[in-house]
Amino acid sequence: MKRRLFLFGSATGGAGLLFGTSAFSASGVGHTVSIGTGNGHFHVELNDDYAGDASEYVVDTNPIRLILDDLHKHGWIRFDDLLRVTNTETQAINVHVKDQDWLGDDTDAVLDYRYDGSSIVGKENSVPLEGVSGDNSMPITVRADTTDHDDLQQALPDAEADDGDRTVMFVASPGDANGGTGDESDEEEVTKGGENLSVSAPGQVTVGSDNHFTATATVSDGDYSGKATVTLNVEDELVDEQTVTVPEDEPAEATFDVPTVYNDLATENIETGRHGPLRFDGTDWSAGVEYGESTAEASGTLEVEDAPITFGNADCAVCEMPTKGYVSAHAQLTHANGDRMEFCSTGCLVAYAVDPVEQDGPDEPIEGVWVVDFTNVDSDGKRAGDGTDLINAHEAYFVLDYDTSYGAMTGNPHAFTTKDDAVSYVNTHDDLNEKDDIIRFDEFDADIAANYRSSHISS
Repeated sequence: MKRRLFLFGSATGGAGLLFGTSAFSASGVGHTVSIGTGNGHFHVELNDDYAGDASEYVVDTNPIRLILDDLHKHGWIRFDDLLRVTNTETQAINVHVKDQDWLGDDTDAVLDYRYDGSSIVGKENSVPLEGVSGDNSMPITVRADTTDHDDLQQALPDAEADDGDRTVMFVASPGDANGGTGDESDEEEVTKGGENLSVSAPGQVTVGSDNHFTATATVSDGDYSGKATVTLNVEDELVDEQTVTVPEDEPAEATFDVPTVYNDLATENIETGRHGPLRFDGTDWSAGVEYGESTAEASGTLEVEDAPITFGNADCAVCEMPTKGYVSAHAQLTHANGDRMEFCSTGCLVAYAVDPVEQDGPDEPIEGVWVVDFTNVDSDGKRAGDGTDLINAHEAYFVLDYDTSYGAMTGNPHAFTTKDDAVSYVNTHDDLNEKDDIIRFDEFDADIAANYRSSHISS
């Protein structure tokens, strides 16, 4: 069952916290956090029932600003029930704070959000919240903890870096009051961004089965009827801009279709297997409208589930041989930024995986890896498969057989779904043994890569 997610940020009228560039520096003086208040499916706001004197460190502006004057190294401060989260819809939701390394209750974290004494950072810590007819609000405690940090600036993302993100995001997913995921028939959810704009979009797509991400922006007439300009941005890049005519007393829709995977594009149109602007570690999108004299925005996060896909017309990322035809041993790999690399064989995959940058790949974490299960290869070295049937290499077992010809370019490690299958193969070869010649994907190294593809890696 797919989980449909909303992501609200302080920049778009949702709920979020944003660190200033000097937040939690070593001096411990005058460091602020901005707290945006939501006006969509749920609100995050200052709790009217807060027991302390919030005026000493909370400036009730829009956005609210939380000032931490006395936070020093190796100390902590806790604001019990400082915030309140309220579900303004009839449908029950599950609420959590999107996980980041510096959030939560572990030793690396410097900021935590808690309900009833427990952290709500991470999907696994979601808290159910009923709709408006039930118990639809809860207080949130904020704790800033520096006990395990000598240098707090290093504990936080570098705000000056291109990807320095110090935004804390509250996330709500549909569910019942017992923490379930709700009705599977709910295919879409709406993130509201302003009086004249609402956006309907999926919260999750699975590459290979959902080949498009479709967002529908609805503009209502309000006090004006006429032309409206609607835009969609994905990862801060403009995807499309449309002009719609909004009639009196009726809404107008602009639908944006974003491909999530290439489908047998001509070779000259393939940009090394990129999934457009999508990222596998979470893809932020935003929609905006200019309508009359007003503007409105909405935003969300598309969770992209990775999966193997039909091989395209791309060449091997290591040896540049075409990948589609080598069905007995070809492989695929994706990076967090959406780049998909194809390989003619597992030997080339290994040469790439141990050093993607050397092979002209992006300096981005490896997300998914897929290989052929050797048990699916017949006695003639053939199999029927287009790529969608590949197995997860992170869970596979590889046999380091350097002598047996297999797949493209003669030598390749053999992949198996189960360890028993790998052991059975090893037991049929006198020069192999279970202890030394069966490994997992993360055990591949430069020496193994050199044994398979010495001509394609640096010495």
